Amino acid sequence: MVVFHIGQKTVKKGEIQQLPEEHQTERSPDILKVQNVDNFDSFYDYESGTSCINVKNRLKNSLDFWKNINASKFILDLIENGYKIPLINEPESVLLRNNKSALEHKDFVEKAVQELIDASLIEEVSNRPHVVNPLTVSINSSGKGRLILDLRHVNKQVVYSKIKFEDWKTASQFLTSDCFGFAFDLKAGYHHINIFPNHQKYLGFSWKFGETVKYFVFTVLPFGLCSAGYVFTKVVRPLIAHWHKDGIKITVYLDDGLCLAETEKLCCEQSVRVKNDLILSGFVPNKDKCIWTPVQTLVWLGFTWNLKSSLMELPLIKIENFINLIDVILSKAFKVKIRLLAKLCGKIISFSPAIGNVTQIMTRCTFSVINLRQDWDQYVDLRQHSDSIQEIMFWKQNIHCLKPVPLLRNNSEFNVFTDASDIGAGGYLQGLYLQNLIQSANHYSVIESAFYGIKWAHNLAGVANPCDSEMVRLIVEASRRKLNRPIEKKSPVTSLI
Repeated sequence: MVVFHIGQKTVKKGEIQQLPEEHQTERSPDILKVQNVDNFDSFYDYESGTSCINVKNRLKNSLDFWKNINASKFILDLIENGYKIPLINEPESVLLRNNKSALEHKDFVEKAVQELIDASLIEEVSNRPHVVNPLTVSINSSGKGRLILDLRHVNKQVVYSKIKFEDWKTASQFLTSDCFGFAFDLKAGYHHINIFPNHQKYLGFSWKFGETVKYFVFTVLPFGLCSAGYVFTKVVRPLIAHWHKDGIKITVYLDDGLCLAETEKLCCEQSVRVKNDLILSGFVPNKDKCIWTPVQTLVWLGFTWNLKSSLMELPLIKIENFINLIDVILSKAFKVKIRLLAKLCGKIISFSPAIGNVTQIMTRCTFSVINLRQDWDQYVDLRQHSDSIQEIMFWKQNIHCLKPVPLLRNNSEFNVFTDASDIGAGGYLQGLYLQNLIQSANHYSVIESAFYGIKWAHNLAGVANPCDSEMVRLIVEASRRKLNRPIEKKSPVTSLI
C-alpha cells in the first residue's frame, strides 16, 4: 500500500479524496477533487520529485478536466485524437542527411534518442518514413544541449497561423506595489501534445547505431515544427482563461508561467490552486524550476523581477556572460566576425525591458557596421569604426550601473468630463475658449496649435474628444478665414526714396 501526503493530510493511494480545506478556494472546489487513481499517481509522482515522469498521453487521460473548464471543440479533439498538422499540400517524400551539429555531438544524440524511445515519444519504424528530416543539436549559453528536428522541408507546406504570445509586458499589467508572486515551468511542454497518427510520417528522422541505420517518427509535438508554439499556446489558453475568470492574475509564455497577487496569503492560495489545476489537467510541472512559495524576488523569462521595488533587473549571470563576450571581442584586437558583432548587439537589445531605450541609442553605430556586411562570416576591423568601439566600451564600463526602468509609473490622475455632440457642454466650452483666443491671436497657427493640443490631450487620456463637435469645427473654420488675411505688399525699393 502506497501512502503519501497532500498538504498535511495522509492519504492512501486508491482512495477518492478531496484536497485539504486549507488548500481549496471557494470558487472551484469541484475542480480540486481527485476523481481517480491516475490523478493520485500524478500528485504522488510530482510531490515525491520523480524525475522520470512520462508526459505521453497525460492530457488525453485528463480529458474530463478539459471538458469541465469548457475547452473548445478544437482543443478537445486535439487532446483526444492528436494534433493534425495544417498542411497546404503534402510535403514531397525526401531523405535528408543529419546536420553537422548532430554529427559533432554523436554521444549526446544517441543518449537523447534513447531517452525519447524510453519515454514513448518516438517510435521506431521498419520502413522509411515519408519524410526523413535532419537532426540538429542546439547548445544554449549554459552548455545544455537540445535535440531539434530540422523540419524546414515540412514547414514550407504548413499553414501559417498568427498568434500573440504573452510576455513581460502582459505580466507588468498585473503588477501592484509591494506584491508577491510565484512561477512555474512545464516539463517537456511540447511533448504533452500527441501527433495525429496519420501525420507522424512527416516527422521522421534516421540515426546510425553502429553499422545499422534506424528510422523513427515523432509521436508527440517536436521542437522544430513552425506551428508548435501556436498550437501549444492554444492548448494552454483555456487554463489561463479558467484562472482569469476566478481573478488569478497569471501570465504564461509558452511553458513558463508567472502569477502575481496583492498579498502573500492570496498568493499562497492561488499557488496551490494553480499547481493542482496543472497536475489535474495532465501537465507535469518541472519541480526543479517551479517556485510555488510566494516570493518578492524571482527570475522569469531571463529577468530578475523585484516585486518589492517594482523593478525588472538583469541577473548577474547574464551580465557576466555579456562582459565575457565583450572581452572576447577585445582579445581579438577588434578584428571580429560580423556574426560575433551581431550576437553582441542581439544581447544588448534583449536587455531593453530592464534598462530601456539606451539599448537602441548605444548600438546605432555598431548596427551600421553590421549592415555593411556581405557575409555573416566576414571579418571587420572595428578600428576603422571608432564610434562602434566607443559603444562597446560604454557597455563594458556601464552595464553594472545602468538604472533599471521602473515597471510601475506614477501617473497623475485627472478626470475630464466632455460631450462631443453639437450642443454638448464640452464642445460649447471649447468653442467659447477658441472664440476668446481668436480676439487676441494674430495668426491662425495659434488657433491650430490650441485645437490639436486639446485633441491630443483627450486622445492620450482615452476620453471623448470635444473637438469632434460641429460647433468647434465651424469656429476653427471661421478663425482660418479671419486670421489668414492677405498680406499687403510692401512698396518696392527705388532710388526715389
